[in-house]
Amino acid sequence: ELCAVLAEFGGGLDELVWTAWRQAIAPASRISRPGPLKRTMGQFVKGEAGITRQRVADDVKLLRLITAATIAATSRAGKNYARKHLMKFSPDAIKAATGASGWGAQAKFWAKYEELAGVVNEDTIESEIMQTIGEAARGLAEGKDVPR
Repeated sequence: ELCAVLAEFGGGLDELVWTAWRQAIAPASRISRPGPLKRTMGQFVKGEAGITRQRVADDVKLLRLITAATIAATSRAGKNYARKHLMKFSPDAIKAATGASGWGAQAKFWAKYEELAGVVNEDTIESEIMQTIGEAARGLAEGKDVPR
């Protein structure tokens, strides 16, 4: 009975995590789902040829990897997004982007801020946050060095 409960949990988690990974988190990732975990576990239990304990273990290990990468990336999303935001909108970034100094510089700084902020809305912020999560999750899952 415990195995059935754990298999149901693992199969449901597999569906949820792989769907999110493919659609929202890391659609361009080189890591892809080997197949539905429920199906692989069922084939293993039935003793189907080629479906070994190692195959099931590998599928579970891959699910654990992308689940952990997604959770870790999500926990870092606020800080990573804030860093990217400040690289664009901080006073120093605005000053550097305009190259202005002296008389009239303040007006140029404000004009640059308005230009940058003019394209920011709910959709662009959501997109940037998801991109930040996706970059971090892909980097973690694919073994790349990811800035914190």
